[in-house]
Amino acid sequence: AALNDFHNVKRRFEVCEVKNDIDFIDDYAHHPTEIKTTLETAKNITKNRVIALFQPHLYSRVINFAKDYGFAFKAADIVYITNICGARELPIDGVTSELLIDRIKEDSDVEVRFIDNIEELPQEVAQEIVKGDTVISLGAGDINKYLKMIPSMVNEA
Repeated sequence: AALNDFHNVKRRFEVCEVKNDIDFIDDYAHHPTEIKTTLETAKNITKNRVIALFQPHLYSRVINFAKDYGFAFKAADIVYITNICGARELPIDGVTSELLIDRIKEDSDVEVRFIDNIEELPQEVAQEIVKGDTVISLGAGDINKYLKMIPSMVNEA
């Protein structure tokens, strides 16, 4: 009886939409270990590429785990990285998304693209994706809001 009332956990590998055989998934993962596990799961179920949309969360987390982020995205084919969502923190000198991008490029063969203006993310991704891809948003900020804009921009094929 309890399972009949269970509606899944929000923002944990949550399938937001499937359109044109493209899966749009949201996950709250923002720690490197969570990201790695989530992307490996996505890679195991996808028909094509895994395209990750990552909004780093907290300057302190980025600086404390920078070396771990380098390996966290290996299962992705393309990673779009936005500016850091500072939330409750003030910026820390020298701690930017470029730090993560450099680490990912250093530690993997993943293609990384920086999106300076998060408002441009949906259109950029919509132009990239093809039938069979899995697009997954990652982060504790509002990245899922931008993921949910993409399906309406995808043409039926």
